[in-house]
Amino acid sequence: MSKKIIKQGGNTVDNQNNNQYVNQGVNTIDNQNSSQGTQVMNNQSSNQSNEQVKNQYVKNYQEKNNKMKETFAQLSFLFSLIGLLLSLFGSRFGFFIYAAIFYFASAGMRTKKKSMAIAAIIITVISFIIAFTPLLG
Repeated sequence: MSKKIIKQGGNTVDNQNNNQYVNQGVNTIDNQNSSQGTQVMNNQSSNQSNEQVKNQYVKNYQEKNNKMKETFAQLSFLFSLIGLLLSLFGSRFGFFIYAAIFYFASAGMRTKKKSMAIAAIIITVISFIIAFTPLLG
């Protein structure tokens, strides 16, 4: 019986045991490919779950940001009403407070409470005119 040495993938294999090693090699390669495929699928699943976590985080941040801006709209409306009442009674509410009202109202313009922000701006302009008209003449 002659022995042939066959070189496959860097491994030398006897001809007699060739079928056994080749079959094992194929199974090993198939197992490696399937485990790599599983690993790729797991990586894709983890990438999808990472994206879902990121999307959820962004969504939560946007919701908190919108709630804060809605609060700004409500505060600007409240401060504008207080400013109007004070300006009707002759008190000058303070220029920095009017600026704060405009800032809060402008932040509230991008929310569902846009109408409150617009009302706050209008009331603030009216109270500003009432408060500073006696100074003009």
